[in-house]
Amino acid sequence: MRLLLALIAAATAEVHRVPLTKVPRVRQSRTAFSTQRVAADLKNGDAIIIKDYQNAQYYGEISVGTPGQKLAVAFDTGSSNLWVPNKKPFLSTHRTYAHDQSSTYVRNGSKFAIQYGSGPVSGVYSRDTLRVGDIQTKSYLFAEVDDTSGLGVGYRLGKFDGILGLAWPGISVDGVPTPLQALLGSLDAPVFAFSLGDEKAGELVLGGVDETKYTGSFNYVPLQSKP
Repeated sequence: MRLLLALIAAATAEVHRVPLTKVPRVRQSRTAFSTQRVAADLKNGDAIIIKDYQNAQYYGEISVGTPGQKLAVAFDTGSSNLWVPNKKPFLSTHRTYAHDQSSTYVRNGSKFAIQYGSGPVSGVYSRDTLRVGDIQTKSYLFAEVDDTSGLGVGYRLGKFDGILGLAWPGISVDGVPTPLQALLGSLDAPVFAFSLGDEKAGELVLGGVDETKYTGSFNYVPLQSKP
């Protein structure tokens, strides 16, 4: 009943919008590696879809630090931590976070490591100001990652810089408060929704739903944790 009431309230809640960018389809590439290898590298772990030589990557922009350093993140419903890179793979175009350029950076230094289906990444924890859409939270605990080699060539070629997890607190590495938990105080309802564009930009909505983006009614499915 609580979930039902939360979602009903969300229909009239003030929503916060985060634009999503879609990388256009790419045709078969005659590169030194095969797309079958890329597909294997990314089979379970992040928000990149590779199927029949056609890639679709959905990502959005956040900022970290003061002044805000803009980074593209994959919004991942299968993980619960935020990490951004502080170094990039050789010859890649990824943007990186530099804590020495932020006046609100607070050192933590504890080791961070997470395992995705596509491979591991690792680094250290830090605190800084996080901004998602028009919502800001101060002194958020996230990870600066300096080793993304476990994600393979898929990350090297990918358009996202880091990953922002949207899943349950129970799977957050080291029990770190999730990005959604940090933003909850600024949301009218604990709800988020995606609108994925067809060959155009989509949108992540925080704090409610956009009634112009769907027809019909919601179906509710009870969830429970594994024993």
